[in-house]
Amino acid sequence: MSASLHLSDSLQPLADLKRKITAARAKTDRAAGVLDQLLSTLKEEWGCLTIEEAKEKFRVMTKKAERLSSEFKEASRKFEEAWGDELSKLS
Repeated sequence: MSASLHLSDSLQPLADLKRKITAARAKTDRAAGVLDQLLSTLKEEWGCLTIEEAKEKFRVMTKKAERLSSEFKEASRKFEEAWGDELSKLS
């Protein structure tokens, strides 16, 4: 076995590692670009500067939606109670 072949064999793991590092950097760069775009969308459409702000806004909006849903159900029940007989005559 020649010295150059042995050296080439011993460098192969380093070449593989370099390829993996390059691929990981590219993947990281793409992920960072996606994150930047998502943060930009959060800011433009929802006025949130951070993911934490978006989570809080989501929590508040979810509570509001639950409250409004409950209010609607109650109003619907009262309407049905008040007008149910009249409505059934129309059917």
